[in-house]
Amino acid sequence: GEHLNTTRAVASTQSGLERIQAQLNSMKKEISIGRQMSINPDRQDLQQRINAKQIERQEMLRTFKEGAPPVRAMDTAIANLQDLLRSQNAVVQRTDNLAPNPVYTRLQNSFA
Repeated sequence: GEHLNTTRAVASTQSGLERIQAQLNSMKKEISIGRQMSINPDRQDLQQRINAKQIERQEMLRTFKEGAPPVRAMDTAIANLQDLLRSQNAVVQRTDNLAPNPVYTRLQNSFA
């Protein structure tokens, strides 16, 4: 009877350890504790270029009529920059602070 109980206890403990090991294997060792996002600098640059081209276009209209080839070329350049701007993400991740996953650490310590 005593031997059977011991065997059962060992099997149960073994099964528990295997479950913990499986959890550990599927778990991230580190977790993110803070991300820093910032405005995408490429987007800011594109926006400044668009603004400059729009000013340039206004100045062109003193010399050329709306629809003149140089004005149309400028409109195309502005439209291309605006398409590029739309394809850029507004914000980008600058940093990601990682820390040990406390659950992982606790499970790991249960083996010690």
